[in-house]
Formats: sequence, structure tokens, C-alpha cells
Amino acid sequence: MLNQKLIVDGVTAVMAEQNSHMLEKRLQSFLTPAARDSSQRSLEEIRRQYAELRAGTEAAENVLDH
Repeated sequence: MLNQKLIVDGVTAVMAEQNSHMLEKRLQSFLTPAARDSSQRSLEEIRRQYAELRAGTEAAENVLDH
């Protein structure tokens, strides 16, 4: 459930083009201190990943609607 909330919050904020520093702090609050120190990806990499995920979800919804 926590992972789902993290994903929904992150995707919603990215779609709303929220301030990247605020978004980073908000999403990091879900992580343990050890996880916060692990490798970081750029916001662009994250946006690309979730854009692909969103496109796949929309495609699946279109199939279900027809």
C-alpha cells in the first residue's frame, strides 16, 4: 500500500510539473535513510520512465474500453 501511495504521489506531482526540489524532498520522505543515500536518477530519467508507464496504462485502458 505504501509503494502504491508513493507511486501515485510521485506521478501526480510529475504530471503537475511540481517544483523538482520539493518533489524530491516529498518522495524521499517515504524512504529509509539508507535508501536515500543510494544512487540517484535525474528528474528527466524519472519523467521518461513514468511517461512510458502512463502510456502503457492508457493503452491498456483503451483496450478495456473497446
